[in-house]
Amino acid sequence: QESEKILSAYTTKSVITLGTDQTTAYISTYILVMALYTAILAYGQLVATSVVTEKSSRAMEMLITCASPSDLMFGKVIGAGLAGFTQIAVIFGVGAISLPVMLNSMPADLKSIISFPIESALFAILFFVLAFFIYAFVFAAIASLVSRIEDLSSIMSPVMFIIIFVFMAVIFGMNSGELNSPLMITISYIPFTAPIAMFARIAMSDVAAWEIIISVAIQVASVFILGKLAAAIYRVGVLLYGKPPKLGQALKMVFSKKARS
Repeated sequence: QESEKILSAYTTKSVITLGTDQTTAYISTYILVMALYTAILAYGQLVATSVVTEKSSRAMEMLITCASPSDLMFGKVIGAGLAGFTQIAVIFGVGAISLPVMLNSMPADLKSIISFPIESALFAILFFVLAFFIYAFVFAAIASLVSRIEDLSSIMSPVMFIIIFVFMAVIFGMNSGELNSPLMITISYIPFTAPIAMFARIAMSDVAAWEIIISVAIQVASVFILGKLAAAIYRVGVLLYGKPPKLGQALKMVFSKKARS
């Protein structure tokens, strides 16, 4: 009887999560990363297309008689941003209402690997705001250099490559679980790649508070610097027609104009 008790003893176990559970956070992080990637492309291209449309229809020549080019650019970026923020808020609001209902109807084993922490949603909104302004200023400045819609895709290619690169790097890091690799850490501090990379690291790994603060500070500083630079390029580019100049040539024109003034 004693032997039977020992052989048939019931064992219990408990799992203690010491850090972020990547299995549980994977699905929510993947969805939010995809949302960030799609929103950056969609609203950035919206700003660029709007600028080129005004130039190709010659409406720009009328608009700059009523407002300065800088006011037009910032108004366009802020307007598109408010539209984007409203849409994102509606999407997150619907998700917050419908998610509990959806989870209640799921099997327990599937429910255990799906979670949308409120912290991840808040960080996603923060990094979307920063990424939008960073890329919207870049798209607006680049679009001001072309006068036809047909030329827009070619001049935007370098920026598109950056967005696609960081998206692929983040997805690879998520699939491999190596979210604190040297590559991921490096691109977490580069303004053009930090919004997606740092968000993925926060959502699926343990990131120190000082790392988040430094990354956000770099992005905020980049927004102001890129805003001023984009406004200067926009002032030069809105009245340029014909063959679009390269970005280096446009920068030379901007700095030479400042030197003369």
